[in-house]
Amino acid sequence: MNIEILCETRDNSNTYIVGNEEDVIIIDPSNDERSIKRLVNNRNVLGIFLTHGHFDHFKKIHKLLKIYDVLVYLQKNAYLKLQDPNTSCAVYFGCNEPTIIPKDKIVFVSDGQNLILNEINIKVIFTPGHTNCSVCYKIDDHLFSGDTIFYEGVGRWDLPTGSSYQLIESLNKVLKSKTDFNIYPGHGESSSCFHESNFNPYYIRNRRG
Repeated sequence: MNIEILCETRDNSNTYIVGNEEDVIIIDPSNDERSIKRLVNNRNVLGIFLTHGHFDHFKKIHKLLKIYDVLVYLQKNAYLKLQDPNTSCAVYFGCNEPTIIPKDKIVFVSDGQNLILNEINIKVIFTPGHTNCSVCYKIDDHLFSGDTIFYEGVGRWDLPTGSSYQLIESLNKVLKSKTDFNIYPGHGESSSCFHESNFNPYYIRNRRG
């Protein structure tokens, strides 16, 4: 599995292009669509995946949908957020317009779901807390955590639909694994399950079982 990371924004948002020599998916289209297209090159894009419905993670989605005729995968509450500049926090970035994506372009994902796009197998893990629509995507031994887990940290919970209690529960849900895997967050540097299990202060203080 090949993972390419793009981070050119002032808000330090990561876009991931994940796949193989023929096919890729795009996770969190926050960076410039021309840079994304350059990394994709001549490979097939199988879908666009959102970890949650905050503007800094989807702001280039309309431009990408003009380039690639694909479906958008997201949690149902994220779809509602896209249409509300306040709950998507778009207003904080100077955008007061809703983001409207046609229903026939949308696929709602749910906890425990396994999606197979050609040879890319994606497991969906519902991880509310940062928002009520946060999900992680696990592909092989790689977890794309959005703003649920950062390197030795977690996402903020003081935005609309955030919950510190749910975030800690989600953290425990993800990090209780007995096997290691890589963690690729929505912002900042990558980590691993074993590292976060031992050094993430939010997990250490609140671990379950």
